[in-house]
Amino acid sequence: MKNKIIFLVALFSFALPWASAQNLAAQDARIQDARIKESNRLKPFDITNPNILILSSNLGGGHTSASNAARDAILGANSKANIVIKNADDFSTNLQDSLQMNIYLQSIQHCPGIANMAYNHMMKQASHSLEYLTSQIKIDDLVEYIEENHFTHIICTFSCPAAALAIAKSNGKLQRQKISFIVTDMVVEAFPLIAKSLDMTFLPHNTLVNGYLNMGVSESQLAVTGMPISDKVKDPINRKDFLLQHQLDPNIYTITLAGGGEGIGNFPLIIQSIAKSFNHEPVQIIVVCGRNEQHSIDLRKIIKRYKSQGVTLHVLFHKSYDEATSSYKVSLTPQADLFGFIKSSDLYITKSGGLAPCEAAAIGVPMILLDIFGAQEARNAKFYKEQNIGLVTENQAQVGQLVLEIKKSQALRDKMLYHQNAFANTLNFNPIIDFVYKQ
Repeated sequence: MKNKIIFLVALFSFALPWASAQNLAAQDARIQDARIKESNRLKPFDITNPNILILSSNLGGGHTSASNAARDAILGANSKANIVIKNADDFSTNLQDSLQMNIYLQSIQHCPGIANMAYNHMMKQASHSLEYLTSQIKIDDLVEYIEENHFTHIICTFSCPAAALAIAKSNGKLQRQKISFIVTDMVVEAFPLIAKSLDMTFLPHNTLVNGYLNMGVSESQLAVTGMPISDKVKDPINRKDFLLQHQLDPNIYTITLAGGGEGIGNFPLIIQSIAKSFNHEPVQIIVVCGRNEQHSIDLRKIIKRYKSQGVTLHVLFHKSYDEATSSYKVSLTPQADLFGFIKSSDLYITKSGGLAPCEAAAIGVPMILLDIFGAQEARNAKFYKEQNIGLVTENQAQVGQLVLEIKKSQALRDKMLYHQNAFANTLNFNPIIDFVYKQ
């Protein structure tokens, strides 16, 4: 009981400064909105001349990656397309919402079981009302923003704005606009209720189609695109030069360890497990902390100890001072750098999120996926395991043993890479491009 009280106090101590930062972010968003509104003020609504809004979320990094990938694909078809990517959280920025979101983020990092129960409860409630999926987005404000800026096409890469717009559509609003939803997890559950009210829903794999059809979604409202990932995953690098550039040794076994934008996972336990399995054999581990500063603090304390065991830790955490807001800003590792580390690694360890395993599959690198969060990621883990694109484990203390299993078996590595390549080849942006340009 005492530990629970301490945890709740810690959550709120994190939440208040986070809420303050959110208010500053909201101010920046309002300034950006004013500029967008001014630039669109004289534009008439014209469905044949697309003015595109992509609604994303800062929760994790996958929604942002999917948004950027969709934007790049649309611009690839027409470089003059007008596209705005907006954080849907900007329409839900009061203090209560900020506190709730930060508590959710902290529960993901420290009590994933609680986050899993919250997700399952939300999905159960959403089967009765989509309002449970909107994350308290102010629907009228979102609709007003869309109308004032004459957006003709809206693409959601996050379920909350998609649910909000499905409600708006059902209530007779936004009838002129074409609205779509890019699903970024291997999920059915309540999502077909969203899809039934939108013009198009893009699914990451054909195994999900029947689940949507069986819940009343029309076949004409569905398209399988694969998971939308950046073309940058295909950019070649020189492994030796890249590792040397980051003061790493290209001649020893290299692992990249990540846990999504929130740095989910018990990184010290995973590193301990790897060190034990390697038994002083040289190995270097690139640890991507995401926004999880505590990982950075804890890991930097043990770098020297593990160095004496033959384990080199390269810890990535990005924090800088923002003079405009007089505060420190935590940012994610730049995507190009993250891809570079994954491409330079012999093995990639990450959580079973929607985007990261798909990006790694497109790169082609043996994977261990952590099924530790539950919720939608448990569904992802089941899918990835069935597709044979990586080994999946719920036991983080077992990771070292799995690393050795992959390292020693060429047949296992070849099997993974074969299935990864087949999965990566399902990516098809054409339905998204057609949604925008074909009337």
